[in-house]
Amino acid sequence: MHAMDAGIVDFYNAERGFGYIRPKGGDPDVRVEFEVLRVAGIRMLEQGQSVQYSTTENAVTGKITVDAIMLGD
Repeated sequence: MHAMDAGIVDFYNAERGFGYIRPKGGDPDVRVEFEVLRVAGIRMLEQGQSVQYSTTENAVTGKITVDAIMLGD
């Protein structure tokens, strides 16, 4: 597994199944999809919630997205 980064949930829309995490290091926000939450056993994210996460880069689009997540610092 990748090293985990710390961040804060900036936004999450359960109806649309995605949201964004603001990294604590000041990097750009990263997108998190519902499927990643489901695999981690997380039902919902709340704005301002602390999370640990790892990311991956899409080989086609070059976009960085969350590939693993857990709650807390």
